Order: sequence, then structure tokens, then C-alpha cells
Amino acid sequence: MIDLNQLTQEQQWGVDFATLEANKPIQTENEQITASNASLPVGEQKPLKDLFTSQSYLEQVIKSACDSYYAQLVAHKKKTVEQTFDSLSPEQQAFVIHAMQQYIPIPDVLPE
Repeated sequence: MIDLNQLTQEQQWGVDFATLEANKPIQTENEQITASNASLPVGEQKPLKDLFTSQSYLEQVIKSACDSYYAQLVAHKKKTVEQTFDSLSPEQQAFVIHAMQQYIPIPDVLPE
């Protein structure tokens, strides 16, 4: 959890502005939900979506950034594995492929 009190006043204003901007499409969607709910019985009405607070918005931003960083890490690992595999001798490549087949079913002949 981020302690918003650790941010400068200017940073807090920036987060407040970003939160307001992030909430605009949610508010528009909530207006549409309210309008469609008006014609539905109480038990069939859709719930309104929650608006972001400054805290929940920052948490969402951080989670999104971390997801992106992890995707970059996976891409880096894949590239490293490919480069390492390509640098192996044909015998070593065959050994690696054979070992991988225990975990990932890779057919010897690919269908057309």
C-alpha cells in the first residue's frame, strides 16, 4: 500500500487529477447503467461500478506496471533461451528437445 502522505503536495494533486480522469468513463458507464436499470425490476438491476479512490487508482497503476514488467521479463527469458539454444551443437539441441518433451508434448513430425 502506498502512503499518500509520503507524496509531495504536487504529486498528490497529480494523483487526484489522474483519478478524476480515470473515473470519467466509469461515471459515464454508471449513468448508462442507471438509465437501463430504470426500466428493470429491482432484483434484475445491474450494480454500478466502483469509482477509483486515489489509493485504489495508484494500486491499479502499480499492478499494471508490474504486469508489464513481468511480461518484459518473460520476453527476455524467452529471447535468452532461444539464443542459448541456437548456440548449442546439434547434439546438444537434440538432447534439450528430448528433455523438453517430458514436459511439453512436441511431436517429432509436425502435421501440415
